[in-house]
This record gives sequence, C-alpha cells and structure tokens, in this order.
Amino acid sequence: MSKMQYVIWKDEYSVGIPELDAQHKKILKVIDNLYTATRGKENSSVIWESLLELRDYTMTHFACEEKKLRDCDYPDLVVHVNAHDLLRGKTEEFVGMYRLGTGGLSFDLLDFLKKWWTQHILRMDQNYVSCILQH
Repeated sequence: MSKMQYVIWKDEYSVGIPELDAQHKKILKVIDNLYTATRGKENSSVIWESLLELRDYTMTHFACEEKKLRDCDYPDLVVHVNAHDLLRGKTEEFVGMYRLGTGGLSFDLLDFLKKWWTQHILRMDQNYVSCILQH
C-alpha cells in the first residue's frame, strides 16, 4: 500500500530562488513526516525527533530568509519578520507542550502547520521575490 502524502510541494509554491525553494520543500516534507509518524502510531521518540527537526529547521530557514530580505532592503521586512516570530513562538509552544506531555500532535496542529506554511509561501514569500532577484 502506498503512503498518502499529507502535504505536497506544488510548483506554485516556488519563489524561484533555489536555496529558499529547497528549504521550503524540506519544511513541508518534515510536516508530512510528522503526519505519517502520528497517523502510523510511531513511538513518541520518532515524533519527538521530527518535531525537533521541524523547530530547528524552521529557525534555520527563517534566519536565512530574513538575511536575504535585509540584504536587499526589503520594504516589508518588519511585517515578514513579525509573521516569522509568531510561528517561532507557536512552534516553541508545541515543542514545550509535547515535552511536558500536555499536548500531543493532533490533526488540528498538523493542519495549522500545513496551512500556515503553504499560505505564508503563497501570500508573503511570493512578495519578496523581485526584491531578492534584483539585488
């Protein structure tokens, strides 16, 4: 039986910057892996490792993307960083709740992550493309 993907990369997500596209693809893949681990009733250590990977890679990606935006004097940098800060906080909250055993990885959480990332890429990240490419 083949695995059904929860979140799939679509060409419309591409920002045309290979480094950032690769990072976005990896983040969506980690979310997909979290979904698979949760639905497959994997042991908690597999889920924990995937959750930490998502947190750590999200921070790495945001730092890279924000540097590119600063380097090109992106006019909406503050708004973009604020959006990232909200997800940084939420991600730390998810990790903390899972670590304490007060929150599992519910479908609502996975759905939130999937929607946040796909909408952020489509709505916010697409707006910086010309700035970075012109720099």
